[in-house]
Amino acid sequence: LEAINLARNDLVQSIPTEVGQLLQLTDLRLFENGLEGEIPSEIADLTNLQHLAVVTLNTLTGTLPSMSDLRQLTYLDVRDNLLRGEVPDFGTLDSLNELYMFNTDLTGTISDGICDTIETAWIDCDEVVCSCCTARSGVACPDIPSQPPTAVPTTNQPTTKIPETLE
Repeated sequence: LEAINLARNDLVQSIPTEVGQLLQLTDLRLFENGLEGEIPSEIADLTNLQHLAVVTLNTLTGTLPSMSDLRQLTYLDVRDNLLRGEVPDFGTLDSLNELYMFNTDLTGTISDGICDTIETAWIDCDEVVCSCCTARSGVACPDIPSQPPTAVPTTNQPTTKIPETLE
């Protein structure tokens, strides 16, 4: 299994920790549901993950788990959630080129090392220190007049809920 797209399915539950067992997963899209609870730390085990979107209409809480081992991650979208705490170290994410992390309660500093690879980012610059916010075009604070992109449209959406166990 390389991709899971359960976007826009009105899921009202937590993300199971067993998601960390899907070691070949490259794409996880869970946006625009009713997901709650924390993003499981087991996400860090998905070293092939390239795309993670848990944005909008979810009410995920807790801290953002470590992302330092997700070296293939190119797209991270966690905006519009109830995440709090310190931003994890993104310094080792050499492939990350899109980052959407606003309308959360995350605080801290995003390491300068990702500024070389980031092409597009929307960050709560009042809460999170990031030299990328002012150093490059395409990287902005969300209070500017432009709108960020919407989550990637989906097709062939399944209507099932997340299984209790992932095998």
